[in-house]
Amino acid sequence: MPTFDPRSFIITSAVAGILCSMIFFVLRRSFPREVGGIGEWGWGCVAMVGGAFLFSSRGTLSPLLTVVLANTLIVGGIVLMHISLRRFTGLRAGHRWATGLLLAVAAALLWLTVVVDDYRGRLEFVTAVNTLLFGLSAWFLFRMKKQGFAERFTGTLFAVEALVSLGRFYFALAGQSSEDYWNDNSMVHMFYLASFSISLVGLSFGFMLMVTTRVQEKLEYAASHDDLSGACTRATFFRMMTSEVLRARRQRRPLSLLLIDIDDFKRINDGHGHPVGDAVIRTFATVTAGELRGHDLLCRYGGEEFALLLPDTALDEATAVAERIRARFSEGAFDGMPPFTVSLGVQSAEQGALEVAQMIEGADRALYIAKKLGKNRVEIAPELSYASGTDGLSASRPLA
Repeated sequence: MPTFDPRSFIITSAVAGILCSMIFFVLRRSFPREVGGIGEWGWGCVAMVGGAFLFSSRGTLSPLLTVVLANTLIVGGIVLMHISLRRFTGLRAGHRWATGLLLAVAAALLWLTVVVDDYRGRLEFVTAVNTLLFGLSAWFLFRMKKQGFAERFTGTLFAVEALVSLGRFYFALAGQSSEDYWNDNSMVHMFYLASFSISLVGLSFGFMLMVTTRVQEKLEYAASHDDLSGACTRATFFRMMTSEVLRARRQRRPLSLLLIDIDDFKRINDGHGHPVGDAVIRTFATVTAGELRGHDLLCRYGGEEFALLLPDTALDEATAVAERIRARFSEGAFDGMPPFTVSLGVQSAEQGALEVAQMIEGADRALYIAKKLGKNRVEIAPELSYASGTDGLSASRPLA
């Protein structure tokens, strides 16, 4: 069998690692800080480059550097990649267990290098550790609640590399390895070294896809949601409401709209300051969102006014939702802010019978009536009241 020089794979890994680390350090400076794990992945690449450099220096540097430290750096690089995945998903990094693991790896390698000098033992130990770490990262990605192509792609690469390391461990355990690193010319060893070069690039590419996808999602969210309340923007609301009106008409389903106004908001701002007013808006949006279904749409319509679109919801159901929201804020003050109430106007359309402008006009007129009649109340759009043979004011809902 022809011999090969392991340095060729080591140099390839080093070049790939340098390029990947540079990319991730640039991304770390450019992308939002809340997207975690980018820096850790870059340092993981640096650790692998350092390990590869020390590997290639065997025969010129001490075995403590070219064997113990080199293998520890490779393992450390994989550990940092796993930490970056945890940071990316918002979990704690877990530096304590990582430090303990690396100290244990270094101690074991020190024993297998200085005390007994067992190349095959070192190979079995390192491949076993790598198998566990690659497998742990794959398991972590496959268990993520939100998985896209990037997560599945990266998880698959981690799983493949775990299998490669497991195969190398098996053949080392079976005695199908040389007793010396530089003379180990088996196809298994060749494939094992080559896989590290490929996986470093592939895994970095996969994590880069995960990061860019997350940033894109954040940009899209920022463009479609109000930064203070977290509710959707007016433009997004009109676009989605138009779509829902068409769907209701096509499927002959009911659709309801609520316009909601925080009562006496100017008094809150003047008496307590604008930071408190902002806190009231955030509290209202957060509490209201907790009362809604997943497909309901809350929008900050302007200032202290909000719009709430309720698909597949008839008038009685929409009025019940409005009363529940009104009652939630009339119960008393929330911690750290003055008490406040809300007024609501309700407009419903059976089978998508009304256009967007008509629904907004009806809900706005109902809200005006609610404010005129004393606030902290729910009113139905006058047009619907006329249809039932009553005038607009007699349809008012009394306070609970």
